[in-house]
Amino acid sequence: IPNTYVDSERLRLEAYHKLSAASGESSTVTQLQGILDELQDRYGTAPQSVLNLIEITALRQAANRLGLKDVNALGGLYVKLQPVELTESQQVAMSHTFPGAKYLLTAQALQLPTPKGADGQPLRDLELIQWVRSTFESIPAKLEQ
Repeated sequence: IPNTYVDSERLRLEAYHKLSAASGESSTVTQLQGILDELQDRYGTAPQSVLNLIEITALRQAANRLGLKDVNALGGLYVKLQPVELTESQQVAMSHTFPGAKYLLTAQALQLPTPKGADGQPLRDLELIQWVRSTFESIPAKLEQ
């Protein structure tokens, strides 16, 4: 949250705390919309960085519902999801769905190659967040845990 949007450090921390509290698996997108509405009511139209933060929190909600503890972008090349337990048949299916995917059994990690945008560069920011969220639909329910 830029200090040009919320100039008080205390109020920015309060907003971060609300977003953190809304990132659990039982939290809803409606809660996030309420936080965004409150911010916009107090400070005006939210900048893109705040909208991205709302989307990241929604991503955390979805990841928590799937039992994921770690979702990381690795150098713009891969997105790592962990812990993931896949059977051999699920590994094959994932490799067909995501060519270049790597499953690291001992680390219980699934690495998915980051797709490229129209400019030929790996997706970033909001596009990457939305792509990662959409990949969750391709992952076996509750990651078979």
